[in-house]
Amino acid sequence: MHQSLCPTRSFVAMLRNPKIRRAVAALLSGADVGSEHHGPLKGAESVGLARSGDDGAPVLEEAFLADAAAALDRAVSPLAVLDGARIAVPDLPLDAVDGTVRAVAERVLSPGDRVSEATLNDRLALFVVDVAFFRRHACDLGVLAREADGSAYWRA
Repeated sequence: MHQSLCPTRSFVAMLRNPKIRRAVAALLSGADVGSEHHGPLKGAESVGLARSGDDGAPVLEEAFLADAAAALDRAVSPLAVLDGARIAVPDLPLDAVDGTVRAVAERVLSPGDRVSEATLNDRLALFVVDVAFFRRHACDLGVLAREADGSAYWRA
């Protein structure tokens, strides 16, 4: 199941508020959350960090932390794009195609890398739907260079 980063982002945004930070600190510490913290923790309940206990006081929802960590791990891993949509040229505004191709090519090949077409295709496939278009267009733009026979590619 795809775990969205939205609750994690919302939680981090809430921490900008000093009252909410103090309330979250009390919640995370496991101490009794005093009634002064109930109001500030309503947002924590809405994102899933807390739930109302039997007495109505906010209680830490342990699963939130595990879910947030898993969502962040996926978002920062090299394969994070597999959790999201790959780039499709028809979905791009015409004036964004060149910049997108350039950005993807620079992301998949570091300066000094020299890779086979198969390796380049594998890397591009993590980000884009039409691998051949992105590979060829990156060469046309001068972002990538290649051997005449297409056996190797590198950043130009």
